[in-house]
Amino acid sequence: IRGGKILGICLGMQLMGSRGSEDGDTPGLGLIPNPVERFTPQEVGKNKIPHIGFNTVSSKPGARLFRGLPVASDFYFVHSYRMLPEGLNGVTAICMHGVKFLAAYEQDNIFATQFHPEKSQTNGLLLLRNFLAQ
Repeated sequence: IRGGKILGICLGMQLMGSRGSEDGDTPGLGLIPNPVERFTPQEVGKNKIPHIGFNTVSSKPGARLFRGLPVASDFYFVHSYRMLPEGLNGVTAICMHGVKFLAAYEQDNIFATQFHPEKSQTNGLLLLRNFLAQ
């Protein structure tokens, strides 16, 4: 991805991981060096799998995707698989669904969101504008 930028949304973000566990162990693109695994009942506790609906995303100050948004903003999710944020340099935002998981990532020209900005109303439109302005 020389000279360009890429935004992975939901499954697109998961494909960027090092590997995925859906339907067996599958190698990912490796653009984000962490694996993608299914939420476990132990992780989510009383929460449901899949994780569906609006949830609060906590972004890092200075995150380019979140410019102009509050540090805690709501976005729309629909997923059963997650990437944990530990060990990543590009952690941009996290969310809680029983366990803290990676909600958004940006590193150089690689951008990704586990949530759906296109379904996240005003917050999502601003995030997409921020991506296009990079």
